[in-house]
Amino acid sequence: MSERVATIIGAGLGGLATAVRLSALGWRVHVLEQNHLPGGKLNRFESKGFVFDTGPSLLTLPELFQELLELVNINFFKELTPKRIDPLFNYRFADGSQFVYSSSIPSLVQEIKSLTGSERDVDGFLNFLDLGRRIFELSEQTFFKKVPFQSASLADLIALFRSPKQRAWGNYAKTVDYYFKDSRLKQVFNRYPTYVGSSPYESPAILSVIPYLEMREGGWYVPGGLYEIVQILIKNLPKNVHIHTGWKATKIAQSNKKWFVYGQQGEKIESDVLISNADPEEIWDISDGNLGHKHNPRNLSLSGFVALLGSRNRLPESFHHSVAFSSDYKKEFNTLFKSRKFPEDPTVYINIPSISDPGISTGGESGIFVMANAPPIGNDWTDEDSEFALNRIRTRLDKSGLNEIFDRAEILSHWTPRTFQNAYSSPSGAIYGQVSHGWRNSFLRPRMRQSKQPPFYFVGGGTHPGGGTSTVLMSAKIVTKLITDDHD
Repeated sequence: MSERVATIIGAGLGGLATAVRLSALGWRVHVLEQNHLPGGKLNRFESKGFVFDTGPSLLTLPELFQELLELVNINFFKELTPKRIDPLFNYRFADGSQFVYSSSIPSLVQEIKSLTGSERDVDGFLNFLDLGRRIFELSEQTFFKKVPFQSASLADLIALFRSPKQRAWGNYAKTVDYYFKDSRLKQVFNRYPTYVGSSPYESPAILSVIPYLEMREGGWYVPGGLYEIVQILIKNLPKNVHIHTGWKATKIAQSNKKWFVYGQQGEKIESDVLISNADPEEIWDISDGNLGHKHNPRNLSLSGFVALLGSRNRLPESFHHSVAFSSDYKKEFNTLFKSRKFPEDPTVYINIPSISDPGISTGGESGIFVMANAPPIGNDWTDEDSEFALNRIRTRLDKSGLNEIFDRAEILSHWTPRTFQNAYSSPSGAIYGQVSHGWRNSFLRPRMRQSKQPPFYFVGGGTHPGGGTSTVLMSAKIVTKLITDDHD
């Protein structure tokens, strides 16, 4: 039997994980990456001795990373020594109050009591977590293991019958309203749909699985930054995996049950199977609309505005992760999704890795990652938009008592929806591709298998089961099984 060859467009986490899994099954794999560093949005930026993760800053379900790295003979916990972050966040509200969000349930219960003085909110929190647990147990057996509406087994039907009937099938924000009385706690738990670039006011309540998993598994940080995961994968790739960086796919074609991918310099790679770790809209564009998916602009997830700061001074009373909330959360999301503008009063996320990892930057005390949600308008974003966003972010931080973040730091770089569109081929800069608004968009994402002859597949945040590092690793596992089932 001749050697089977697969080509993967995109060396994001999903593409790399799929390459590792296929190589372990004897495939020769080519991974084509348009940028000069692999990793996709899980990447690294360095300037003046400061080091930044430019994508996710925490991971959950660390056992998925252990499982993947074992395939290249690496022990995730021993080699990368991830640490569980506690507290996870310091939340600052527009009324001046603060809330320390621990990853320990007993500690968090005490914090809730201190914040609200209400036993009802404690009960609501525990019941909300229990809802997430029941949804996770259903998803673990079905949604996280295979493509939706694949032939259902008796076990799947029993799991569906036993799934939570109340609250889980409704609107996310309304479910939060049901469980919590205090408006500040509502804001804290309404933030979780933004983990997949969505509004809590338009998302299904099944996303309550996110805060449950974060509490159950914790939020983990890798010393040196999460990009260390990509680096250790690249260093230990099997010989039958070939990474081609600076290789932008410009056209795909098929002939005689083979795929041909053409690059911008006239390169050509032939394979039996083609897999895309790029967004489905990118494939639509380079296949003349024969494959992939053209998004409705109104169905795109949030983008982001990011400022990367370098500080020579240690910031007083800092946390690894802080969030300064806007004064009107619903108005903020209406501005982002309906008006498609950057909000007057944005919620701002601050990540200072040196709080947990003092040696990460050699240029000074702190590299500071500051981000606010932005509308997915890609190349329509202007320099004036950047000026406005920076001004609005600084105003919110000043109001939240965090003015020293900018006052003591130098802006090294800033990233916009235009950056995300051009650097990562994200449609209109949408970081998570299709938005998770409503059941259809949440469950019926662009299909993983789009062609059988010759075979074509998607993997990663743009397809099933969705965005986030852990779900992307699940996606790689699912698509590998699809490929092997189709070829055995």
